[in-house]
Amino acid sequence: MELLECGGVWVVSVTGLLQLSAPEAKCLPDCHLKCSGTLLGTWDLYCTLEVDSFGYFVSKAKTRVFRDTTEPKWDEEFEIELEGSQSLRILCYEKCYDKTKVNKDNNEIVDKIMGKGQIQLDPQTVETKNWHTDVIEMNGIKVEFSMKFTSRDMSLKRTPSKKQTGVFGVKISVVTKRERSKVPYIVRQCVEEVEKRGIEEVGIYRISGVATDIQALKAVFDANNKDILLMLSDMDINAIAGTLKLYFRELPEPLLTDRLYPAFMEGIALSDPAAKENCMMHLLRSLPDPNLITFLFLLEHLKRVAEKEPVNKMSLHNLATVFGPTLLRPSEVESKAHLTSAADIWSHDVMAQVQVLLYYLQHPPISFAELKRNTLYCSRTPSWPVLAGNDHGLPVFADTGEMGLFINI
Repeated sequence: MELLECGGVWVVSVTGLLQLSAPEAKCLPDCHLKCSGTLLGTWDLYCTLEVDSFGYFVSKAKTRVFRDTTEPKWDEEFEIELEGSQSLRILCYEKCYDKTKVNKDNNEIVDKIMGKGQIQLDPQTVETKNWHTDVIEMNGIKVEFSMKFTSRDMSLKRTPSKKQTGVFGVKISVVTKRERSKVPYIVRQCVEEVEKRGIEEVGIYRISGVATDIQALKAVFDANNKDILLMLSDMDINAIAGTLKLYFRELPEPLLTDRLYPAFMEGIALSDPAAKENCMMHLLRSLPDPNLITFLFLLEHLKRVAEKEPVNKMSLHNLATVFGPTLLRPSEVESKAHLTSAADIWSHDVMAQVQVLLYYLQHPPISFAELKRNTLYCSRTPSWPVLAGNDHGLPVFADTGEMGLFINI
């Protein structure tokens, strides 16, 4: 949670993870819609969930279509990332199957909006960490749901798995060695499925999948179940994208490592393009091979997703915003030593985390073999303050504008 000043008025905004479900369900939580008044016939209904990010509403989740009903009960749960958010908005639609009703701009069928409404994300409510019941009313329709909040600090807290036989919460080097692969199987399969049938999905990686579907996929991958491929082919693509994000979020340490985090933060802040280029490339070379190869694999995948931006609305910046804080963040020890709250952590570092990933996404293709051939960049006269990288056994990169020296071995 943090305070923003808007025209002299202090506004509270929330950062973290919001879980949404409904109070009535005993076994499976859900989002429950009730309609008041007299309805003619039955509807094919679904809802979209949006939250604002510093004033701009972004679609974060979508329920399945509940057919031929006046009171749908979806039995679905979503985890939604909040970034400086103040409001939750729910829009209820009737699914249209009439191919004559299309949008002239994109030739897509237009669904009828039945109503929309929103609530303020009350910091006192979201900080309770317990399920809180709420209702949004819209044009005679009531949507009942429950929500609970997890701070960003807790949502990204990495707990190593006690079982080393699975993949979630297990070091990437352990997984690749066991699988005798360069990139973990879960990463390869999720990427393949997204590129096969989800690369043109609007909001891919931004839209949350159903939490129960993601947990089911997690269990299947952890057990190395023989039905993985069949399950992937039948699963909603947003759940598969969510499983990939969850895998990276649950690594015992971020993909770009705790040790290199301070150097990445200072490297991205360099103003001289040549110094920044050499520093950022050296930092990649400093990664363990399994981390580096997996990062480069993911990088090229995200670039291919961004190539479809006119259709899927996911630019390089959008993808960097989704993945940056997951792939790169300070260790828990370092966070506690320098910052006092989850809001401070987010406001202090998240933009830099996004910028680091965006830098690599905007960079021409990076070859693993080429990185390994070029060992390091040496500055002749380092003139800027000592980098945190020095404390981690890394060379100093001067922000001087000098060309420096490449060493090939």
